[in-house]
Amino acid sequence: MFYAKKDCFAAVGLFFALLDRSVARMELVLSQSIGELAHAVKSKYEGPMKSLAGILVVLVVSLLVYKYYFGKAESDGTATPAQTINIVGVKNDLIAIAQAERAYQAEHGSYASLDDLTSGGAVTFEKRGRQGYTYEIQNPAGGFRVVAHCPAATNPGCNDYFIDQSMEVQTGQ
Repeated sequence: MFYAKKDCFAAVGLFFALLDRSVARMELVLSQSIGELAHAVKSKYEGPMKSLAGILVVLVVSLLVYKYYFGKAESDGTATPAQTINIVGVKNDLIAIAQAERAYQAEHGSYASLDDLTSGGAVTFEKRGRQGYTYEIQNPAGGFRVVAHCPAATNPGCNDYFIDQSMEVQTGQ
């Protein structure tokens, strides 16, 4: 019985010694395999990763250019897209009135009032004013000036716009 226990302990010791050697060999093989695997992955995906990095750089530069270029369109101080649309409509109305005023002056030798232009069909409006804006034609000596007045009471922070014979829409009075 003593020999059986001794043999059993010897067998267990031998088992653990073999297990320890196997683990050491596995660690050696595994570390070499991981190194080879890392090298294989690096060489396989290095080109696409450089391409992806290049695409990301181009994307960031494009977004910055977009923000800088189109950031100027928001300089009117408008807060919502609906207000921006109304301001663009007001500016288009001013240009249409100024073109009608030029055509009227070329035909009649004088400038007309807004009522004359609308009654004669030279200018048509879907709305008489956009979001409360009202239009007025002023006839200073030797020219004209069309003003879009902003209703500051109902739309605080808005701007008046005007156009004259230079055909440039400008802000303020």
